[in-house]
Amino acid sequence: MNPIFRGAVPVVLVVILLVAVFSGLGVVIESGHVGILKTLGAVKHEPLREGFHLKKPFIDQVEQMDIRLTASHAQATAASKDLQTVSTQVTTQYSMNGDMAPLTYQRIGNLGKVSATLVEPAIQECVKSVTAKFTAEELVTKREVVKSRSSRV
Repeated sequence: MNPIFRGAVPVVLVVILLVAVFSGLGVVIESGHVGILKTLGAVKHEPLREGFHLKKPFIDQVEQMDIRLTASHAQATAASKDLQTVSTQVTTQYSMNGDMAPLTYQRIGNLGKVSATLVEPAIQECVKSVTAKFTAEELVTKREVVKSRSSRV
């Protein structure tokens, strides 16, 4: 083997190793997101804000959670005051509190799981609670009153 190539092989290996190590040193948190820092699987309770952050390669992992306004759509069925079955589609807008994101991620999961386990069941309960106070006819004719009641629940 040519001595020039023999000397270049270790240099190339060192460069590849350095690129691999340094590429895992930082993470960029996108606008409208917070970073959830996990060290060997344990969630750190301080969120990473937008921008560049250093992390320990191979030890730290960062999950990004969207904290922008999000819409959740749910089909809801409930009984009216006169025991008529009422089906409705409800859209609710919500956003994640950035300071609570690490704890939420640790206890519930990502934004999809938050929607499925917290937001959609809350919509179902709200629809049942409000619908039970009105007759089927009032739900149609007094829509603004029903809407104002549901926003206060």
